[in-house]
Amino acid sequence: MTFTGVAGRWRRRNAHRPAAALFAGRRAARTSGRPLAGIDKLNVPDKEVGTMAVPFRRTSKTRKRLRRTHFKLQVPGMVQCPNCGEWKLAHRVCKACGTYKGRDVVNK
Repeated sequence: MTFTGVAGRWRRRNAHRPAAALFAGRRAARTSGRPLAGIDKLNVPDKEVGTMAVPFRRTSKTRKRLRRTHFKLQVPGMVQCPNCGEWKLAHRVCKACGTYKGRDVVNK
């Protein structure tokens, strides 16, 4: 048995199932038996409604982890206070001495 492509793989996986069970009532169940509104006016093929996109293959651990390499915590920008030498967040008032840009702003 040598099938090629997606259709061949599908045939091999479902070879044990009778053909009637594979196709019985599929379209009626998905579209609830009603025609789509305005579908006859458009020149588009009948599209099934209510189906979700399903990935063709499972995402491997390596691929998943490679995608997540940029999803991480950032270290805050820390600088030393020029007045007291304590580490503080950049562009913010020093918690130890209360100065910002060389001026005392907390103890006023």
